[in-house]
Amino acid sequence: MKKYNTIRRYSYTCSIVLYAHLAMADSLQTSFQECLTNQSTHYLQAVTNLFKESDSRRFLSRLASSDRETIEVQRQAQIVIARMERPELFNEFSRSIEELRKKPDAVDCRGAYFSSCLLKFTKMGLESEYVREKGERHLTQNGWETEELKIKKYSPTDVEKGKAQNEAAQLALVEYYLKFSSNFSDYEMTEMLSCLKTLEKGNVSKDGQRIQGHVVTKDLIETAAADTTRTIPVRIKAMSLLPSNEVNMRTFSELEFAALTDPALHDENNKTHYSTVSAVCAFFIDFGTGDDLSRLETLAPKPEWRRRLVDEAIHAMKGRLEKSKLKK
Repeated sequence: MKKYNTIRRYSYTCSIVLYAHLAMADSLQTSFQECLTNQSTHYLQAVTNLFKESDSRRFLSRLASSDRETIEVQRQAQIVIARMERPELFNEFSRSIEELRKKPDAVDCRGAYFSSCLLKFTKMGLESEYVREKGERHLTQNGWETEELKIKKYSPTDVEKGKAQNEAAQLALVEYYLKFSSNFSDYEMTEMLSCLKTLEKGNVSKDGQRIQGHVVTKDLIETAAADTTRTIPVRIKAMSLLPSNEVNMRTFSELEFAALTDPALHDENNKTHYSTVSAVCAFFIDFGTGDDLSRLETLAPKPEWRRRLVDEAIHAMKGRLEKSKLKK
């Protein structure tokens, strides 16, 4: 009887422990799911809730490294881990981007300005033990040339810390795109997509070494390209960043024709409007078919500046297609 009671108590205790583990796992999964789906302040609250959960770090590490999880889940786990380890970096990035949006060059939609500033933030940490410095000047057959020296200045530990910082900064940029960019202008969003493309392929230094980590972002660009709720400039930009063999050219062509008559793209002084229409016309000049030409000739784009660009494209296409016929 005593042995039976002992076994029963042991089974009861095991049941309690198992229930506690299941409850904790369920709570962690719920908190993480909220991180995946929520935006802005609700997202930050979900992250805070997840941080409070015991064993959250191990839970997130498992998600981030599991091949059975989707790219979306893996990336979000990586983001939350980085935010957990470097909250000050994520806060600094948020402050920096809000200040950047007020800069005159950003307000004026200066091409590549917004994206270059964002990418600088992802390269502030060291990436190499060596630095290049100018040495002595020498007279050569080509004239006076300055010797370039490669000097070891930093330790492997310094570089390891720098790369970890840069990777966290890349994740902060991706997080901002996913969770805080809902009020971005077309200019800001297209610039952000350029950043995602750069992070996906990584940058390469002069000596051929990667100088950035690798963050999976191609799926985000694909989603933006297919999202019919996004504006035409954003979708065109996203499609242009994808490999040409992966883009449905019929869909791309239809989107480009839509840009030529879209009432929203009417302001010649708006650089995003003008650059979008100009890029569309350049595409047809270089790659447009005879059918595209016939269709362009039937369009009646307004205002006058858009009509002018289309007429120039038609004239250039006729010349290219005529030359092509003569070669045949």
